[in-house]
Amino acid sequence: MVRKKAVIRLIAMLLLLEGTTGKAQATQSDSSSWRGASLRTNLVYAASASANLGVDFAIGEHFSLGANFGLKAWPRWLAWDLDRENPKKWKHILIAPELRWWPEQVYQHWFVGADLVWSHFNVGQVNFPFGMYPDVRNQRLQGDVYALGLFGGYSWRLARHWRIEAEAGIGVGYYGAQRYECAHCGAPLGPAEGLAIIPKLGVNIAWDITAQERPKDKKKREAARKELLNEINQNNHNN
Repeated sequence: MVRKKAVIRLIAMLLLLEGTTGKAQATQSDSSSWRGASLRTNLVYAASASANLGVDFAIGEHFSLGANFGLKAWPRWLAWDLDRENPKKWKHILIAPELRWWPEQVYQHWFVGADLVWSHFNVGQVNFPFGMYPDVRNQRLQGDVYALGLFGGYSWRLARHWRIEAEAGIGVGYYGAQRYECAHCGAPLGPAEGLAIIPKLGVNIAWDITAQERPKDKKKREAARKELLNEINQNNHNN
């Protein structure tokens, strides 16, 4: 029985050292100070056939500075769909720098943020959900949009360098564009401008490129390791 307990404690010590599975992984993940750069991609945004990438840099214990980049260079849902008889067209490029505040620490749990959005778009005869952008249902608009957004979300640690984020928010701004008769013809109808509402919804897969453990948490882990090792040695000695 004593030998069995020693084996169990040895396994626990190895898990604590490596931080690869179980409770030991959660302990190490929660006690780490996640610094440096992080890359992410928004799966919801990607579902619109838009390639996208997010970059974040920790600038303190509670703040990160980053930017989102999006590109849809092809006119239809699929990049290889070249059917000219398809009346729909949707192309755009997006750049959105952002600032996030993390109440606990960077890249851990809850966050809120603000972003500045610029996008150049070329959209025609597309029915967006919830009645958004009715001007492009029967016409084509090509122009630029500028907006300020607020958002919030939560981050779950999957592994030492991997996280999943859920976020939601809304941006409000202004757009100016040129109107055209149809998605692929060039007959202009005059300028258009107005209020722009940009919803933000994301499920992000994030890769934290660097991760450093805080000195005080490293000391605690080392102390726990020594305690486990002493108990194992004591049990072996008693045998």
